[in-house]
Amino acid sequence: MQHILIIGASGVLGHATALHFLHKGCRVTALVRDPVRAEDLKRAGAKIVVCDLSDHKTDPAMFDDVEVVLTAAHAMMGKGKNDSSAIDDKANKRLIDQAKNAGVKQFIFTSVHDSSPDHPIDFFRTKYNVEEYLKRSGLNYTILRLSAFMEWHAYNLLGKSIVEKGKTTLFGKGENKTNFIAVADIVTALNQIAGNAYYFNKTIELSGPDNFTKNEVAEQFGKHLGISPRVKHVPETALQLMSAVLKPFHPGLSRVMKLSIYTEHSNQARNAGETIEQFGMQPTTLDKFIDGRIAAGKAK
Repeated sequence: MQHILIIGASGVLGHATALHFLHKGCRVTALVRDPVRAEDLKRAGAKIVVCDLSDHKTDPAMFDDVEVVLTAAHAMMGKGKNDSSAIDDKANKRLIDQAKNAGVKQFIFTSVHDSSPDHPIDFFRTKYNVEEYLKRSGLNYTILRLSAFMEWHAYNLLGKSIVEKGKTTLFGKGENKTNFIAVADIVTALNQIAGNAYYFNKTIELSGPDNFTKNEVAEQFGKHLGISPRVKHVPETALQLMSAVLKPFHPGLSRVMKLSIYTEHSNQARNAGETIEQFGMQPTTLDKFIDGRIAAGKAK
């Protein structure tokens, strides 16, 4: 029975992955900061480890008998002791070292498309640096470079407000194509990747099936709801000002403002061919995702 340790098991990807492997009959250790958010995982049979990654006291014992580690925690919007440098950089490197010492067979690191040493956004540079650290560690690794999650970028940050209030606010003009991927599709890929030597020491790009502008996403939510959503746009000049003002107080929010400007002027479109080819999945379309979200809301 495979034993998988999931770092950040209360987040959208970590939680879905933990439930999947529990239902599959695997042993799952779930590392979370807030145990209340992991009650359903505990009921499903997961071993819950409560840990704040910023404390620099990750217990090496949590790696006992673990074969596969998946990191699904990040601090893009973090601040204070939970800022990105503490979590995305130092904590991940510490976890890699401990996994190596414990004899873990595979370390799966969730990264982002376009991670690079000279990316204008520090979060992307950090992801690249950790990728390189993992490659040098001697561990069998699998690096997943992921598109924007539908759950966050298409729903929580955009469509949810349309569903609840008939309106939303977009940072920038919302005219640049972006690729969105459903977490369920990432879990489908992880089902094949975890513990599979074929995927050891590889960097894999995972993308959704389509590319949409944020304005088009808003239109899609409106179409499913039978309304014309009211869409407000925050101009780039305002984003630049807010990013500068917020940086000393909330570097996470400042980073989001800066990233919003960057994504308006860079290629965020992806080709889903490799994802479909490698894993044989029927990817979740944005249309299907929105339909499911709205149906779930009506069922409450």
